[in-house]
Amino acid sequence: MGPAPARAAPAVATSPSRRRRLLAGTGRLVRLRLRRDRVLLPAWALGVTGLVAYFVAALELLYETEEDLAGVAQMMEGPLGALMGGPGYGFDAITLPVFFAGTYWLYVMVLVGLMSILVTVRHTRREEVAGRTEPVLAGPVGRLAPLASALVVVVTLNVAVAVLTVAVLLAGDYPAAGSWTVGAGVGALGLVLAAVAALTAQIAATSRAAAGLAGIVLGAAFAVRSLGDLLEAQGSWLSWLSPLAWSQQTRAYVDERWWPLLLSLAAAAVLLALAARLAARRDLGAGALGARPGAPRAPGWLRSPLALAVRLQRGAILGWGAALLVLGGLYGGMAGEFLDAVEQLPDDLVALLGGSAEALEGYLALMGVFDAVVVSAFALLALHALRAEEASGRAEALLATPVSRGRWFGTHLAVTAGAAVALLAVTGVAMGAAAAATTGDGQLLWLGVAAHLAVVPGVLVILGLGALLLGSAPRALLAAWVVLGHSLLTGVFGDLMDLPDWLAGLSPFAHLAAVPQEDLALAPVVGLIALAVGLAVAGAAALRRRDLRGR
Repeated sequence: MGPAPARAAPAVATSPSRRRRLLAGTGRLVRLRLRRDRVLLPAWALGVTGLVAYFVAALELLYETEEDLAGVAQMMEGPLGALMGGPGYGFDAITLPVFFAGTYWLYVMVLVGLMSILVTVRHTRREEVAGRTEPVLAGPVGRLAPLASALVVVVTLNVAVAVLTVAVLLAGDYPAAGSWTVGAGVGALGLVLAAVAALTAQIAATSRAAAGLAGIVLGAAFAVRSLGDLLEAQGSWLSWLSPLAWSQQTRAYVDERWWPLLLSLAAAAVLLALAARLAARRDLGAGALGARPGAPRAPGWLRSPLALAVRLQRGAILGWGAALLVLGGLYGGMAGEFLDAVEQLPDDLVALLGGSAEALEGYLALMGVFDAVVVSAFALLALHALRAEEASGRAEALLATPVSRGRWFGTHLAVTAGAAVALLAVTGVAMGAAAAATTGDGQLLWLGVAAHLAVVPGVLVILGLGALLLGSAPRALLAAWVVLGHSLLTGVFGDLMDLPDWLAGLSPFAHLAAVPQEDLALAPVVGLIALAVGLAVAGAAALRRRDLRGR
């Protein structure tokens, strides 16, 4: 007998074949996700583009002549514009498209970034926490298919928003080159934040933490961009550390350049590669960081629904508090430069701030409303986290104990409301202290605190509205974000845009006195707090009647 023939070595899977296995079933999951969110995704797309259409129409009605536009552009060209809008390219030869890109484009991108974060976390970490990912992977589905399908959905949503944004701008007779640049910048920023959320969804073990971490990145990007644009006209080196600046540095409607968007694509690619690597290696249901081992027995102070609510929100409160502390110090530190710039502003714009003698008080009041909108976003995200507790089944296990739905719901709302008040107070202290340090006026410390505490009722109303929607129709919680966006427009830009009283009155902040520029009026404060309580009570009552995990 001759020697036995050599046995062939087992075939080693090539890299392409391994990728195919990891991504198997992606197409079917994409169709499933689109089917599930057939209402939510169009609502996001139409909401964002509706905001763009609102800006375009309002600007055309308000600034009919170049002289009208030049007056407001002079204000936004200074430190306030750099802080609130961006580098201000083309403001020396202002047009409506240039003014839109230099003032309002930033807030469209922030909204798109928030949209990308929420949708990405919804289809990744939240699905995993709810236990739906595990049975999916038990079928012929690759390990990376859930992540890949979520990203396909989010990228498709961002492309749709970008194209619709361009269509709206072109319909308003804005130049085509600049409009496509704006659309590309919006889509690029959304892609970066989707990649950030995809990574935090692998790092954190809960959807709350994943969304919170990504939200901190978005807030840090805004703060870094603000400081960078303040340090130097049309942006400093610090601005280039923010993905928001990468889109703004394309100079839409001035002299378009697309290469800064390569930074967005590169950052997104790196973040997505890291997210995919972690998703392929970590244990299903666990975060890459892992949970710390807990004590065998809970301490006495933790044995109540209120203590549990505090424990669950502790990380988010500390993270938002640190970010707002920095943001308040940054805005307050610009008080001195703001005073210097007031003398050069047109008289009608100074009048909007209460006159040159009270311009700094008007600035504090304006920043109080802006920070209140930011804190309202924290409150709504806390409600989304509460919804995640319900969807994951943890709330159901808790409610199997002698804890009523009303008590569970009410304690979370109470902790969120208390945290909102504390966050506004911290921001007011930081802003007032920084303003006092830069101007030498110690009274500004207390005025900064007063400006922020005076808007607390408005935040509580938005929280109450979110509570009503969460208790009665959780899928409609997006409507609270619409109210929040409208409040941002009316509170920060309402005077500049000369909005009708009925439209401005839809914002809860429009009914509050502009403290410290105006004296505090108790009637609106009491009325708004009563409204907030009523909305929360109605939400708790609706929650008692509907099924848990219901839509």
